[in-house]
Amino acid sequence: MGALNRRKFLKYAGAAGAAVGASALGLNYLSKPQPATPSQETTTATTATATTTSPSTAILPIITRLTYEPSKVLNSKIYDIRVDVQIADPAKRLSSVIVALEPVAYEQAPTDAFPQEERRTALLQSVGQEKQTLSAVFSDLKGGREYDLRAGAADFSGVVDEKTSRIEYIREFENIAPLDDTAVIADYYTWYGIRDGGWTDDEGRKVHVYTPLLGQYESADPIVISKHIDWATGYGIDAFAVSWWGSDYTQTEKFENGFLRHPMANQMKFFILYENNGRLKVKNPDDPAERWIEDLDDPFNRSRLLSDFEYLTKYFSDPQYLRVDGKPCVRFDYTTPFRGDIQGVFGEVRSKLRSMGWEIYLINDLEGRSNYPSDLVSGAPLRWRYPNISPAHVLQVIENTDAIGGSGPPPGDNYKAWRDFSVMRGKGFVPVAWPGMEPSPLVYTDASGVKLNPELLRTTLDSSIEYSTSKMTEIMSFNEWIAGHQIEPAKEYGFTYLEVLRKILSTRKATHR
Repeated sequence: MGALNRRKFLKYAGAAGAAVGASALGLNYLSKPQPATPSQETTTATTATATTTSPSTAILPIITRLTYEPSKVLNSKIYDIRVDVQIADPAKRLSSVIVALEPVAYEQAPTDAFPQEERRTALLQSVGQEKQTLSAVFSDLKGGREYDLRAGAADFSGVVDEKTSRIEYIREFENIAPLDDTAVIADYYTWYGIRDGGWTDDEGRKVHVYTPLLGQYESADPIVISKHIDWATGYGIDAFAVSWWGSDYTQTEKFENGFLRHPMANQMKFFILYENNGRLKVKNPDDPAERWIEDLDDPFNRSRLLSDFEYLTKYFSDPQYLRVDGKPCVRFDYTTPFRGDIQGVFGEVRSKLRSMGWEIYLINDLEGRSNYPSDLVSGAPLRWRYPNISPAHVLQVIENTDAIGGSGPPPGDNYKAWRDFSVMRGKGFVPVAWPGMEPSPLVYTDASGVKLNPELLRTTLDSSIEYSTSKMTEIMSFNEWIAGHQIEPAKEYGFTYLEVLRKILSTRKATHR
């Protein structure tokens, strides 16, 4: 019995704690420090009995409660915690309490994605009362993970009771996103999974050029969501534009059951990026001239657009849903292929949602679909970047949406031209920045791409913030690894692109004080 309890003590205390606590527990046989042995097991509260010279069985001290609370918090980042251990000790046998704080390791994620931190222990001496609360403070937590909190109550024979508690994810970075006046949005995708695709093609070949710091992750993994929210808001991203492919799509299930239900979801804004090119029927998929055309006069497309937006209202009441002028925001992914009675269909959608109590703010994706904004409504086909632009229908899109957004940055520094074009038509302008675009040739066989470059992100982001009409700008994207324009940390470039964002926001904030 005594030997077993001494081993338990060493497990909790580690080398330093064992040396300090030897005399307190009467363990004078300890002649040299023992190595710490971090435990991955989940222990449960136990009680032990011990016999004394008295004919009665002694009542051993037990841990009645193990709790913690933050004692230093800055911008949602917990730096210090105080641990309280409540003890019931009717016989006043308690000698000390050993408390251990152990950073959780995750088998499913590379260790490089987590800051290195050692296991810590504290030895708390008894005050000799029948009921007592002993406290320890752990300071300067690095965070970026969960922690296991373990406590062991010891009398002269060793550890006689123990409890374990899991401390929920502690941020690595302070949430700086709300501290400036720029609403930074980043496109966000929840379709990744080891078992259901997103990282490889049907032959098992990798379809991304760069490697996420988190590895080929599962989008619904709570730790992945924690890291994404921590990293994004820690570097200044206010909201995710969540790619939405339909109510019955796998990534929607991951979004609704994973992201929206996550404990940190209240630290991040979001809104819907409506992937109409994946939801609506194209005119003729076998004809290159018509394989992208989406006719809104088609009964299927009209019905689906209406039913999809009815479904989207389920998100609008979420307090974290992004609003512009008090209206929930939705952005379209590809509006240049729209044909038919755009005004009539959009009017029907707005009317239906209005009857449900919602006025919506719609953003199109027209910036970047042509070299110059005037080309959208003119007959200059040689300067069009996309062959399926119909100026008459583009005008309907502009008239029936609230802001011009982007599909990518315009060539050169044409942000001012796009802003002026938007304002002249009474619309907002939500420009887009990006770091480049390096898709896998397995995905885009005919794409030349633009090599990822921190300077490209800096220049496009600086201009997009400068010329936005609503202090709202979008980055394309946070984690679109397949298209290759992500800023999520990668093994190859680390936090480079997030650092660019934070530096720009910090510089602009200091300049405009």
